[in-house]
Amino acid sequence: MMGLTKADVAAIAKNADSSMSTKIVKTLAHHGTKPAAVAHALALTPMSAPQRRKLLYALVKSSPEGAARLSLLANVDARLRVELPTRLANTPLTLVNFGVSTTDEMADLITARLTRMETGAASLAEFQAGLDGWRRNIVGSVLFERLIKYDPHLSLFINKYGTDFIRIINNDIADKPRALLGVDGKARTVSELFGPPRKVVKVALVGPDDVTREFTDFGQLAVNPQDWWAFLPIELKLERALAGVAGQFSEFRPRLSVAKSMIATVIEGGEEVQHIIKPAQLVFLRHDLGQTVIAPTSAKQIAAIRASGPIDPSSIASIVDFGPAFSHKHQSMYYRARVLVDRRWLEELIMPLTDP
Repeated sequence: MMGLTKADVAAIAKNADSSMSTKIVKTLAHHGTKPAAVAHALALTPMSAPQRRKLLYALVKSSPEGAARLSLLANVDARLRVELPTRLANTPLTLVNFGVSTTDEMADLITARLTRMETGAASLAEFQAGLDGWRRNIVGSVLFERLIKYDPHLSLFINKYGTDFIRIINNDIADKPRALLGVDGKARTVSELFGPPRKVVKVALVGPDDVTREFTDFGQLAVNPQDWWAFLPIELKLERALAGVAGQFSEFRPRLSVAKSMIATVIEGGEEVQHIIKPAQLVFLRHDLGQTVIAPTSAKQIAAIRASGPIDPSSIASIVDFGPAFSHKHQSMYYRARVLVDRRWLEELIMPLTDP
């Protein structure tokens, strides 16, 4: 079938209340019209910041399962696809940093998050008053998380970090088979070495109430021939959330100890594979869980880096600071890493949702 004409697109737009859904975009693309071109045809009417924010508020207030959500989402999605290439060009970031090859793929990631977003704001004014927090939410849960998990250069660091961690575990086993502890804090007899770690991109726990809830953001996971599992947990936090990470780390073992199972989504051979692991199968170093938090560079760090000259795009997502941190309140030690990325660059990519 030949590509659709502007008249065809206009007719579809009229029947869809001047909006389009992601499904419509993909259908049009299947018939020869590129998603960005269709979005452009449907989003030529300028929209001011107040109008965009009103549209976004209506979207996040609508029922995630209702027909209204689809219509509103279509309008937001159209503008995002049109404006995202320019927004990306305004930053040092590239598509490679997010592990995607087109801006349409990036738009898919953002739109997918919007399909599930809600707000407790009782009015548009209240929603706008908390807009900075809303932006941090979507930046952290979509863009920063995606960059940390899929930037190729950062992946090399994470993989080496996981390999070094498993090497320490294997050295302890070779020295003393009961060197590792279970989730209950008791020694486990582990005599077989662990294989190479694999990247974990999602972790959830099935609780005692049979409800599945999100757990740790990220990590590295290795298994040995005895079916013991060694896990390096990693949290991803923006600056304002860093203060609470020690408390979150302190809940790690207690939550695991009462869970029925841990569901780890692991990258194997380029594909996502789920492993269902009983908490009793997990083992840890005696004095170090390896808990790590990754955060973007602070505004002060970015300023210092800029003072030395322009930021080289090839250095984006590189580690600029790494070391141990200690929580006196929780009497625990963990590790903290800073990666070269400015939160404002990430916010630039979602600005089409709220500002022209």
